[in-house]
Amino acid sequence: MQKTFINSSNGDIEITAAGKVINTTDTSADQCISNIQHFNITEFLKYYQLEVMPASIDILDIGYWFNGASGKPEYEPPAQDWREEKKQQMAIELAELAYQKEIATAARVIKFYPQEAGSKWDAIEIHPVYDDGEGNADICEEGQETYWSIYLHQAQGGLKCVADMPSKELAMDVKALIKEVTATNKHGIL
Repeated sequence: MQKTFINSSNGDIEITAAGKVINTTDTSADQCISNIQHFNITEFLKYYQLEVMPASIDILDIGYWFNGASGKPEYEPPAQDWREEKKQQMAIELAELAYQKEIATAARVIKFYPQEAGSKWDAIEIHPVYDDGEGNADICEEGQETYWSIYLHQAQGGLKCVADMPSKELAMDVKALIKEVTATNKHGIL
């Protein structure tokens, strides 16, 4: 049975899967979290579209019933402004992770092979390439690619790969850059 802990600045609360308080480590002077009886698991799961409770939840993120001053149970709803801030922060973190993954992928895929450009060539081509991750790579149909390769068409025939790019757009940009850099090169040698 997985345990769920509710974390607060006044201590932690261990709860059952149904939201009933099992144990508290109340460090506050007024023992405020010791008055909590039950957490609103149903609302939390519905709000986050979850099937299982996470191992840890911030107390601001979940509603709960506590013994009020009158001795009757009172309900403290989740802090909606805190939830909105959390959503925004999560969106930022997800965007950063996606960006880091994109950069990591680009760093893994962007490769230049300048030693291959040291011969006469008469055209630049780009092609989609499928790489099975086991050292086997070949030109493929667009849409099936792992990355895009830039080739120099050799004057004597054949192609030499000079770069691998993560996207067609980047491959086109590098192709344009090679053309621009070599526009004044009469011999077609980089």
